[in-house]
Parts: sequence; C-alpha cells; structure tokens
Amino acid sequence: MLRTSGVDHLKYFFKMITTIIKRNGDREAFDEDKLKGSIIAACNDADITEARTRELTIGISEKMMNNFGGKEEVMTSEMRDSIVNELELMEPAVADAWRKYETSKN
Repeated sequence: MLRTSGVDHLKYFFKMITTIIKRNGDREAFDEDKLKGSIIAACNDADITEARTRELTIGISEKMMNNFGGKEEVMTSEMRDSIVNELELMEPAVADAWRKYETSKN
C-alpha cells in the first residue's frame, strides 16, 4: 500500500494553492497530503498497483497544477471535479472508487 510520503517530491506543485473553500463557504488551509491521500485511497479501493498509483498521483498532481497553478484559493468542488475527470480518463476504476466513497459518506 502506497503512503502519501511516497510522493513527497510533488510538494512544489501546490505552492500557489493556499486555501480551499468548502461547500458551506468555510475556508481552510490547503492540505496536499489530504489530496494525495484521497487519490491513494481510491487507488487502493480499486486494487491498483503501487506503481500505477504513483503514476496516477503524479499525473493528477501535474494536471491540478495546470488547472489551478496561479490561484491561491480553490473551491473544493472545482478541484474534485477536475480530479474525477482526470481519473476517468486515466483509470476509470479509480474514478468509480472515488465516487463510491463520496456517495457512502453523504
């Protein structure tokens, strides 16, 4: 099982994003490890190999930088939609696992 520390070299990707705006309007500090942990958890739920999990985490992180790199604040819904869309392209089973988890917590 891959842990978030396995992709620590990605810290520079999220330098600009400092604040996440939640659905209810609350603001909280962006937590890169939480984002990576969510991707890794979805990969684990979808039985993706550690190597592929690493590839997905790096690929999605790069995509997030392209999408949000210049913004200090990002809506959780924007980031979530971007992540799920990218997962759908890269590894649909992981996108399904992500959605299943979201459905189970609501």
